[in-house]
Amino acid sequence: MSSVSLSRLFPSQTNKIEGYDRLLHTRSYFMSKALIVPKFKTPLKGTKFYKIRGYCGFGTMDKFLKKVAAWNTLKHPVPINYIDAICIDLKVLEFCLEIDKELYLHKLNNPRYPKYATARSGIYVVTYELPNVREAEVISFVREVIATESKTPFFIEYRDFLTIKIVSGEALVYHYRIPGLVRKGNFYCFTDIKIRT
Repeated sequence: MSSVSLSRLFPSQTNKIEGYDRLLHTRSYFMSKALIVPKFKTPLKGTKFYKIRGYCGFGTMDKFLKKVAAWNTLKHPVPINYIDAICIDLKVLEFCLEIDKELYLHKLNNPRYPKYATARSGIYVVTYELPNVREAEVISFVREVIATESKTPFFIEYRDFLTIKIVSGEALVYHYRIPGLVRKGNFYCFTDIKIRT
C-alpha cells in the first residue's frame, strides 16, 4: 500500500465526523428548559435563580451560577434537583437521547476517511497526518508500519464518536462512544456507552 504515507504533526489532532454533534437533540431539549446564566451581575433575589439555588443546596449565588453553566453543557453530572427544578420531562429527555443514538448509528455506518492517526508510548504522543483514503486502508497500512518499524500502539480517534486502537499482532479494539444517560446517586450523567470489540 504505497499510496499511504505518514507525516508528523504537532500538536495532537483528532478526526471529526462531518454533520455529527454528540447529544444534539438532548442538548437542544435541555437548553430549552435550562436556566441561562446572565452575563452581567444583577440582583437575583426573588427570581427563579434564587429559588432554584436553594432547592439545589447552594449557599452562594456565584458558585451556583458557575455550576449551572457547567451543567448546561451536559459534560458534567447534573443534579436531579436541578432537572426537577427546570421541569425536565425524563420521558422526553430519553426520547431525545434515542434520536441522538439513532443519529450516531447512522453516522457509524457511513464510510470514514481519517485525517490523523496518533502513536502513543507512555507520555509521548505523536500525531501523523494521513492522505484522503478510507479507514480500512489506513488501518492495514498502520498495521504494516507497526509490524516492521514500531511496536507503539496507534489510535485513530474521532472526537466524541469512536476510537480505534491498533496494536502489533493483536485484534483491533474499537471504543464506540454511544450517547447514554446514567443515574449515579443524586445525579444524572450524560456519558458514553463504551463498547469494546
